[in-house]
Amino acid sequence: MISAESLGHRVEEVRVDLGAGWEDVVLADAPLRSTNPVTWIDGFAAAFERPVDAGTVEPETPAAYRWATAVQAPSAGGCSLAR
Repeated sequence: MISAESLGHRVEEVRVDLGAGWEDVVLADAPLRSTNPVTWIDGFAAAFERPVDAGTVEPETPAAYRWATAVQAPSAGGCSLAR
């Protein structure tokens, strides 16, 4: 496996206090990160007049697409990580 160190990068472990557990951070961030690709997928599907399904995208994409279109990104005020 190629690592950043094997490519000549200096790597230092850093611990960051996010004010919440890692799972809370991931769950708060997931809607923000997953809804943007929906825009790209919809745009390509429209441009090529093809559906978004297992025949036109990678196998994992339809499930992620369905989830991202069903979820609403939290506003900063509603996010449990907002300080």
